[in-house]
Amino acid sequence: ISLGLVGSEMCIRDRPTAIEKEVVKESTKPISDVEKITLGIRKEFGRIETLVNGNQLIKRELNYSCADDHQDGGFIFYFNGDTLLKANHSFVMGDHYGQESSYYFQNGELIFGFHQSSVWNFAGQNEQGNTTTKDDINVQRDYFYQGKVVKQLFKDYTILSDTKRKKENEIPNQEKGEGVGSTLAGNTILTVSTEENLSCEILND
Repeated sequence: ISLGLVGSEMCIRDRPTAIEKEVVKESTKPISDVEKITLGIRKEFGRIETLVNGNQLIKRELNYSCADDHQDGGFIFYFNGDTLLKANHSFVMGDHYGQESSYYFQNGELIFGFHQSSVWNFAGQNEQGNTTTKDDINVQRDYFYQGKVVKQLFKDYTILSDTKRKKENEIPNQEKGEGVGSTLAGNTILTVSTEENLSCEILND
């Protein structure tokens, strides 16, 4: 049990407030095994992000270019000693497709993947005669337990260049969606993190 302190003072009340009663009421509801797993993953996600943002991890970068696939990209790995905690992978394919992915690890196993892809195309002209473009955005969140996906969340939306830009966090998650074009297995990420020079064949396995 954790206690919230303000300065050096701790407030103790005899009766819970209405909000506290609601929290107690909610906490007595049974939660599923999947919910327990995802809550644990979110907690570990927060811990890793705190370490990353606090510059407390060893950072290593690895870039590559795959001429046959018209793919250029790179990885950023975050290690705690020799243990990989997070890997960022960003790449572009041709002139119209780009993707960014983040992979999170616990005890050498992939526990969470966040992926966002974007395909842009010309969308004609607006009323002022200016050329407009559109970005089709796909977001995918994967929660893993013992090597298997136990939960997925999706967001699919379009951004037009002549309209107000949508923020990803303002769009609700869905349990079904288009997903992204390419994700890597945890074992592949672990293998890549040990490479000095990356062969494109590893990414296509």
